[in-house]
Amino acid sequence: DFSLSTPPPQNASLLLGLVLKKLSDNGVIAAETLETLLPQTHILDGEGSSCEYMCRLAKSQNAKPVVFLDGDKHADVENIIEKHPEVPIVALATGVEFEEIVPKEKYIQAVADVLADESGNISEAVFLEWEKNADLRPSVMFSKRVERWLRDEFDKPLYKPLVMRKAIDLTDVSEIHTSPFEQLVEAMRQVGDKL
Repeated sequence: DFSLSTPPPQNASLLLGLVLKKLSDNGVIAAETLETLLPQTHILDGEGSSCEYMCRLAKSQNAKPVVFLDGDKHADVENIIEKHPEVPIVALATGVEFEEIVPKEKYIQAVADVLADESGNISEAVFLEWEKNADLRPSVMFSKRVERWLRDEFDKPLYKPLVMRKAIDLTDVSEIHTSPFEQLVEAMRQVGDKL
């Protein structure tokens, strides 16, 4: 259920399991691999730049962390490598964030669906037109651009976890950028093999 009467998920990390399940259900990741790994996995949201702390926390509980990062968190990689050289790190390409694993068109369609926009004003074409004139720094990530567009043009919030959940649902697996998740599952498998 994607209605606004349902409170949006508070933890975006739950979406990682949703993507992995979709990839497994569609044969991108072997179902038996995921069935073995997920029960042994606890997914934590690094909430910005606290991944190094989360690694320490996981290790203090005798767990084996694997770090999965958005493409704007590459600065964190050096800190993690310095303090936790044994921890595998899988990162999206520089400048790419989790919301961009699906096509922008699907993401914005999910925004329209979540906000129950029947006017057609919340569309990729309208967003792209706004973006041309928005005078944003090139470094502003996609979801921040969408958030600003919704606020400036429609006075609406962006319910990021709820929208991303809907976008994953709307997107055919052939349109999802799968290689980071395949790398993540392989890193999880290798860590599991060492237990």
